[in-house]
Amino acid sequence: MQRSAYFKTNKRTVKSNIMLKFVTKAMDIKLQGQADFMTTLEDPIKLLKPIEQFMKKSADAEYDFSDFWEANQKFFAMKQGTTENLMHFKERFLRQAEVLQDLYGVAWFQNCAVKTKAYAAIASTNTAAQNKFKDDIFEAVLATGFLCNCDQTRTVPLMLDLQTNYCREVDYYPKTVSKAQDMLKIHMDVIKNPGVNLYQGNDQSKNGKGTTENLMHFKERFLRQAEVLQDLYGVAWFQNFAVKTKAYAAIASTDTAA
Repeated sequence: MQRSAYFKTNKRTVKSNIMLKFVTKAMDIKLQGQADFMTTLEDPIKLLKPIEQFMKKSADAEYDFSDFWEANQKFFAMKQGTTENLMHFKERFLRQAEVLQDLYGVAWFQNCAVKTKAYAAIASTNTAAQNKFKDDIFEAVLATGFLCNCDQTRTVPLMLDLQTNYCREVDYYPKTVSKAQDMLKIHMDVIKNPGVNLYQGNDQSKNGKGTTENLMHFKERFLRQAEVLQDLYGVAWFQNFAVKTKAYAAIASTDTAA
């Protein structure tokens, strides 16, 4: 047992030495772009294989159009590994997005923006809103790509929910990568802990009530998480729910103020 622990520690040490002493900055970026960098490539022997492959690709042999095609393929085909954590995938995704941005600038995405339904819905006289939409399009495209390329075995219900709401002309799609990450994290937490999973207390008893946390601290945690949801969904989500309640139905239809 102890020998096994020493072996794992030594493997990590060897990998660190390889990365620090024998790998260039450019090579480091390429290696960290591999989906299995934090898993399979923890083994220093297996790490040598991609290093060898990258070294064989000399700058003299690189053809611009080939690099262009490869960058596009790598970005659009990029998927979260089944054992890859969300943060590492986000870092890989954004690094590759920077490569595309260097290739295209933002004009390509802005040309796409003006053909969308969302852009068409903006009044033609509202040039400020149109310009903002075009300025924000790159981040919005990345946010959607980040959602679509995450591990679909864990995110299918979330994607179906977003698509269903969009068909009803309710757009909950996140417009930034950070909001997409928050949405995914909330979704993953719900999968891990089905049902209401924010309780008072660090320890939960069988009836789901916490036992050690004071009420004020729990209130602060609860409201912080509520703010995350409000940032993601706005208030429309709750208002759409409100009009379906018995309490709302009980209000006289003529009493619009209530």
